Amino acid sequence: MHAEKICALALLLASLLYALQVVTACFSPADLYAVEVLLNKPGVSYSLDRLSGVLEVEYAGSKAYAYRSHYDERLVVLLSEQELAGGRYLGVRLQVPVEEEVVTVFRCRLPGSGCSTRLPVGRVVNITPGSGEATLEVGVISFKAPSFVVFKPVLRVLEGGVNLTVSGVLTLEATPGGEPPRRGGGVYHVAMPCLLAQGAPCYRVMVVIPGYDAPLRVEEGAYRATLKLSWISTSSARVLVEELEVRCEGEVLPQPLPRGWALEDGVLTGSVGSARIRVYLESGTCEVVVPGSAESLPGEVEEQLKSMLAPAGLGSAALECSAAVDKRLKPSVSVGEEEVRAALRRELEWLVESGVVEGLSSSDIEAITAAARLGYAGWNRRLAWHMGAWKPYDEVPGAVLLRCTTGVAEVFSIESSAYEQLRPASAGGAPEGAPSSTPAALVVALAVLLAATLAYLAAKHRAQQAPGTR
Repeated sequence: MHAEKICALALLLASLLYALQVVTACFSPADLYAVEVLLNKPGVSYSLDRLSGVLEVEYAGSKAYAYRSHYDERLVVLLSEQELAGGRYLGVRLQVPVEEEVVTVFRCRLPGSGCSTRLPVGRVVNITPGSGEATLEVGVISFKAPSFVVFKPVLRVLEGGVNLTVSGVLTLEATPGGEPPRRGGGVYHVAMPCLLAQGAPCYRVMVVIPGYDAPLRVEEGAYRATLKLSWISTSSARVLVEELEVRCEGEVLPQPLPRGWALEDGVLTGSVGSARIRVYLESGTCEVVVPGSAESLPGEVEEQLKSMLAPAGLGSAALECSAAVDKRLKPSVSVGEEEVRAALRRELEWLVESGVVEGLSSSDIEAITAAARLGYAGWNRRLAWHMGAWKPYDEVPGAVLLRCTTGVAEVFSIESSAYEQLRPASAGGAPEGAPSSTPAALVVALAVLLAATLAYLAAKHRAQQAPGTR
């Protein structure tokens, strides 16, 4: 076999070994009920051979070590060695045990919010040659509740065979004497490039503009709307501003929020009895997860949704829903986010006290605990050290993110034998679970070294066989 082929095969083997480790680190549904931190801060080191009483398990394609939390024995602690940017670091994961449940998932489209309207303007703008500007009073726009809105002025050239482009800026300002908006400062500015183009190209920066290209959240209240137009034209012309189209593309937001509900990134989450509800305000849809098999949306859930739509005058509108039976994970024990964060703090303290981890300060532990959230786990969302702070890995510039899913590690399932075998760990050596896996980085290095050695031997053999060689 030629040296080049040997080298190529060895390098391919090394690449496959590394790729296997990365690909198996995909998103797992269990990540939603865990917090995880990668101790990649410079100066932090670890020695897993100081552990005792741990259970060796498979995690992300390699060996890891699990035990019961010293804070709450129902929780699982998992230690794993992970690669990042050429280094090898210890990952510490706090997992709430999970189990599968049969659920019925209702996906509903909520009725339109009712704030869409067409505001007549009917103003003629005299376009002058060259560049110019004009400001129009459009009128008053009222929103009965916080809404997600797109604005679209309708313009038409009345006369003038000219080459021109028209852009604008719409300003919404809370009306004097009215109740001030709860948020947002009472003023909104929406840039509107390329409202009109005739006989000439119009160029704009390709960024999504809230209120023009995508819904803009506007708070409840009455607003005075003005439209400032700017143009470039080869000669005089007359342009009619016919109307301002106000299009609500999502749902209104009930104020105040129902007790126990939360809003984050445009998603309203809450529960009614055992049903879990997520309302996607921008798309005007919702998902209701009901335990077991259900033929129709529970009455109390429908009542809650309709009461939330009442501020927009939609409380009597019918909900359009589809249903499907599915299996989903749920936490097996009732543990809140604060308890999980406290457990993570205790495990980090224990790892330092037992000598498994060195170089991690008490301020680091506090910072990690403060940054941790349920769901900050798995390759993309685990906490990592970057530029002086602990943050989710997907917020690190240049992060290598994965777009795939994987199953749930056996040890995370409360019904598994692996979970039953877990015990709290202790320090002082681990004859029954001594970490002895060969790091993937070492395997890669050995494969490359093997390739180089084989290539050298093959080249030497060919040289000895060549004519005139002694």
